[in-house]
Amino acid sequence: FFVALSKGADLYIEDTTKPGFDQSLPAWYREATNARSFLLLPVLPPTGLSGMIYGEYRTRQGYHGTPERLSLMKALRDQLLPMGPPGR
Repeated sequence: FFVALSKGADLYIEDTTKPGFDQSLPAWYREATNARSFLLLPVLPPTGLSGMIYGEYRTRQGYHGTPERLSLMKALRDQLLPMGPPGR
């Protein structure tokens, strides 16, 4: 999570149940959810991380969206970028 969020990298994990993978997830995440796959789109304006779009799925390979749907989610994220952090 930290690397994806700090670098503004989009992240899709298709199977959190792969042997050994759960150790790469933060403990707080493992305790908070039983998602089998997830999508993370950081909102990272030049001033620093201000949020994220996150979707989790109960099944492995849960995201079945089309490239067009993913493009729309990224466009939504890009619309949030000019807002910047709260209080500005």
